Amino acid sequence: MSEIPKAPIARIIKESGAERVSEDAKAALAEYLEEVARDVAKEANNFLFFFKVLS
Repeated sequence: MSEIPKAPIARIIKESGAERVSEDAKAALAEYLEEVARDVAKEANNFLFFFKVLS
């Protein structure tokens, strides 16, 4: 279960040209975006750790 609200996800999909958006599509995109956000956060954390070590 994603923590990202479904309404903004539906808006993103519709702004990309879709006329209708299924619940499955909203859930899939929300899960994907959450996974990408986790990866970015991990990389940022690693970067900050090495920055602190080098300082």
